Amino acid sequence: MATRPFLTNHGTVLMLLAQHCQITARRLATILGLTERLIYSILADLEAEGYLSKQRVGRCNHYQVHVEKLLPRSVFPDVTVGEMLQGMRVVPGEETEASTPPSPNSRAGTKWDPDALAETLERNRQQGKEVRALARNLYQESRKMRARSSGVRAELARLRGHAG
Repeated sequence: MATRPFLTNHGTVLMLLAQHCQITARRLATILGLTERLIYSILADLEAEGYLSKQRVGRCNHYQVHVEKLLPRSVFPDVTVGEMLQGMRVVPGEETEASTPPSPNSRAGTKWDPDALAETLERNRQQGKEVRALARNLYQESRKMRARSSGVRAELARLRGHAG
């Protein structure tokens, strides 16, 4: 039996933005399993229809969900975005560590450790040096083989010239 989502993509994005006002479009796309392009389209729709506004803060966007806005074509007249969010137990702007969606690169329940990150970066740097050295060696060996093969071709040509 096929499962259908209860909310539209627009509704789901609006709910996530209510909880995580500085979440990126890339992160939204990852969480929802959608493309970034679709997320940007949804954000533009929601902004154009007055359900949210965005403000550029440094390199990030800060989204403000307009909870006073009435829902469109609602079966229940005069229901606002805030009332819908409240009914779904989403409190706008109340972002806690528990409500923050985990990063796809993180392990649930683990804390960020700057020392472990530094160790990982150093290990990756060392591995990068090893890979570059290996690539240099392979390049040098391929040049030697090309030189040998051109020498063999020249020798064959010389031998054919004597045999003919």
